[in-house]
Amino acid sequence: MLILTAEAGKSFKWGVQGIELLILAGLILVMAVAVYIWRRSMRLRDFDSLRAAARS
Repeated sequence: MLILTAEAGKSFKWGVQGIELLILAGLILVMAVAVYIWRRSMRLRDFDSLRAAARS
């Protein structure tokens, strides 16, 4: 992902750059949560397969 930074002067205004930075921060948060959920689901699936193998 390529992120271009926006320079703000001394007085920050919620213009186009502010909204863009907010959207990028939200996108990064959503991707981090998705990776966390994916890795957690893979761990549970691996644990279930190990438990099934132990019963055999």
